[in-house]
Amino acid sequence: MNSLPASGVTGQTQSLAREPYRSAAQLGLWPRAGSAVRVCGEAPSGYARCQAWLRTDVHGLIRPNTPSGYSPVDLQTAYNLSSYSGNGSGETVAIVDAYTDPKAAADLAVYRQQYGLSPCTVANGCFATKAFSSKSNSGWAQEESLDVDMVSAICPKCHILLVEASTASIA
Repeated sequence: MNSLPASGVTGQTQSLAREPYRSAAQLGLWPRAGSAVRVCGEAPSGYARCQAWLRTDVHGLIRPNTPSGYSPVDLQTAYNLSSYSGNGSGETVAIVDAYTDPKAAADLAVYRQQYGLSPCTVANGCFATKAFSSKSNSGWAQEESLDVDMVSAICPKCHILLVEASTASIA
């Protein structure tokens, strides 16, 4: 059965077997009202808005040796990918986000080390960036790091191509 920890309480699980695509809010995993804010503000019509949220009810530092949140195994299990033995070997996943995240490669290195995944770097050919923008945006940078980390978790042996668009315009 596919399951995720419910509300961060060890030992409790929420079944995903009947409805594998329910949102975190529907599963009761979302923070209570007022405890999270959107990383990016509203976007005008015809523009994308990043979908990252920032928890405001969690204080202190995340300790590098004690990962919190969903691990790559949790995410693979939630999407019924744990039986996929290739884990994306030889595949490339492209991510398109707006603006540039100058820390994308460094953030990916920290994430992969934290969860015991092999390095995925520009040097070893696993990670590449195609930048169409030199403009950084802190909200979109957080979205990019989240997107890259989640692709890395779901598909640990995939090559990752981060395409950084010059704007958030859908056109």
